[in-house]
Amino acid sequence: EKVKAELAAHLLLCENFDLAFLIVQEFRLDASRIYQHAVAVLSRRRQTSRVNDLLKNVKGTITEEQWDSVVLACIDTLATEVHETKLAEKFVSRLVSDSNKINACIACGKLKAAYLIAVKANKTDEVARVGFVARKLGQKMVQDLCEKYLASVSKR
Repeated sequence: EKVKAELAAHLLLCENFDLAFLIVQEFRLDASRIYQHAVAVLSRRRQTSRVNDLLKNVKGTITEEQWDSVVLACIDTLATEVHETKLAEKFVSRLVSDSNKINACIACGKLKAAYLIAVKANKTDEVARVGFVARKLGQKMVQDLCEKYLASVSKR
């Protein structure tokens, strides 16, 4: 099974999407893991146009949760391994889950954006987490925003 998964990932990297999908489906391989691996490799190479092509081809073939894990693999690789946060930020809007968008914004150092998503989604636990990260990174303005929001929520 490992060889089949590696073959499918290699075919994705060679842009042979149809054959890769056929192998994944025929042998019931973990599509999400294979796609995550492929986007991470392409992201390490800074080949974001190829990442976009791959994402276009897998959209609709996996669940929203799996989709987010694939997009997050790209964002995490670009932001943490390759240190290309500007490139990583371009993929945040493609995420479905608010929690994953918040995680991605934090990975990209966009704490105010993470705060705004958390507030809009009414997720006080996420606002508190953003506040904690802001404090740790010395982003006083975002930390103050989080503290004010949490204080206003606790008064209700």
